[in-house]
Amino acid sequence: MAVKLIAVSSDNIETAWDDVKKYIGDGLDYADGKFKPEDIKRSLLERDMQLWVAYNVEKQSAVGCGVTQILVYPQEKRIMFFLAAGDTSSDLLGLLEPIYDWGRQQGCSAVELYGRKGWTKLLKDYEQIHVVLRKRL
Repeated sequence: MAVKLIAVSSDNIETAWDDVKKYIGDGLDYADGKFKPEDIKRSLLERDMQLWVAYNVEKQSAVGCGVTQILVYPQEKRIMFFLAAGDTSSDLLGLLEPIYDWGRQQGCSAVELYGRKGWTKLLKDYEQIHVVLRKRL
């Protein structure tokens, strides 16, 4: 399957939204109730986040998407993978290098990912630096 990555500009979010809304919703199932799809859409439109679509060239349809955000810390900038969801993980994992290249062009020196524990098995070149725990009050 020929899958390519498409960076979606904020001007084209409305056009792409119907193709990715399901994937955004699927990814947010693991976001602990902090976000709804319309929150992500607003951040994409406001250019606070970036949308990346995994596009199956043969079927001419989206097979997944990712959402990134640039984090600016006092000592460096990083790309945060905010969300990734797709028909299969392999559709997305093979497409990371263009996002890394884009991040370098933006002055980012690292990548962060907050996600399910299962990502540690798939992203073997990432190191686990902390765990997020939560208790409801």
